[in-house]
Amino acid sequence: MKQVLNTTDRSLAESLLIALEAEGIEAIMLNEAGSSLPFVPVTIAITADTEYDRTLAIMRALESTPRAAPSAESAGLGRSWRVVLAVLVALGLIVCMQIG
Repeated sequence: MKQVLNTTDRSLAESLLIALEAEGIEAIMLNEAGSSLPFVPVTIAITADTEYDRTLAIMRALESTPRAAPSAESAGLGRSWRVVLAVLVALGLIVCMQIG
């Protein structure tokens, strides 16, 4: 068994496991019990040391894949929530001023 990745990026770890499985490389995730916490690292290890070079190539391809930029639709939704939050804060201030 050989360690190939130690990260707190759960998305990267899961993506690597899926990519390795698709290539027929057996891999396991260690430290999975505490991995629901964002600051606890997980380790990915392969069971066949002979697949190490191929695994590193797959991992490099995953890391170099550009991440999608937020769409205009999701950015607009974020702005909508900020407006709603600002309105709620303003209403809360008005209510507090009338009570006091």
